[in-house]
Amino acid sequence: MFFASWSFCRRARPVARRFLLPLLSLSVAAACARSPESAAVPFVPPSGLAARVYVAVFDSLVRDSATGPIVVPEVTVVFRAPAGVPSTWAEYEQVPAGLAAHLETVSSRPQPTARLPLPRPVQVLSAAEFESIRLAQPRDWWAEFRKRFPGQAQVLSFSPIAFTNDSTTALVEFVQGCGATCGSGRLVWLERAPDDRWTVRRTYPLWYN
Repeated sequence: MFFASWSFCRRARPVARRFLLPLLSLSVAAACARSPESAAVPFVPPSGLAARVYVAVFDSLVRDSATGPIVVPEVTVVFRAPAGVPSTWAEYEQVPAGLAAHLETVSSRPQPTARLPLPRPVQVLSAAEFESIRLAQPRDWWAEFRKRFPGQAQVLSFSPIAFTNDSTTALVEFVQGCGATCGSGRLVWLERAPDDRWTVRRTYPLWYN
C-alpha cells in the first residue's frame, strides 16, 4: 500500500503532490506509531486459577528476590510418576487418587513454556542455544550460560498443572537448574484456601544433582 501510494504521488501534478505527500507522511507516521516495535510492552502478571498456583510455587520455592525475567526452556516438563512411592514421601497417600496420573496426562505433550501463566516475564533458552552453550564449554557450560544471560543464575522449568475436579488441589512438577552440582526436580502438591489463595502443602523430590 505504501509503495503504491508513493508511485501515484510521483505521477500526480505538482499541486496535487503538495496535498498528497503530507497526507502520506501522516499515514506512515501513524502506522509506525502502531508498530509493536515502537515501544516495549510492560509485563502484566496473568490472572486466573493456574496463574495463582504458579504464584504459590514461586513464593515457596524460587529462592530469589528479583522481579525481572526468569530463564526457561522452550517447552514444558513431562511428568513421569516414580514406579514406587518412596517411603520418605510423607502424606503422599492423602493426595487425591488419580491426580498424579492426571498430571502425567496433561503434561504428556510438551507445550511452549512461554504460554504458561507465570508470574514473571521469561527469557526462553532454545534447544539450539542450549546446545551451542554446551559445546562452547563442555566442562563448565554454566559459566558460558552466565556469560550469555548476564545476571541469571538458574533455569526454571514447569509442567502444566493437574487439578482435581473441584479445583481445590493441584499437582505440578517444578525443575530448578543452577549448576553442575545444583539442581532438582520436585513434585509439588498445593491446596486452595477458602480465600482462593494457594499454598504448597508438600514437595516430593524426584531427583537431585
